[in-house]
Amino acid sequence: MELMPVYGPQFKEQIVKKMMQPHNQSIAQISRDTGVAVPTLYSWKNAFATQDVDRFVPRDARACQHCNL
Repeated sequence: MELMPVYGPQFKEQIVKKMMQPHNQSIAQISRDTGVAVPTLYSWKNAFATQDVDRFVPRDARACQHCNL
């Protein structure tokens, strides 16, 4: 069984910025370039647009009371 990769908030923000002005890269192209699934990229874009930053932080880190994220 292959584990799903965990992406950090900075990586997610970089990728989402590529989808926006002035870059306007397509989600399909970003998926091909990064290996991140298209539905995952849409999820990140929606979370960024709604400022749902908890979705950018890994679950393990959210549960950690001592993490500085």
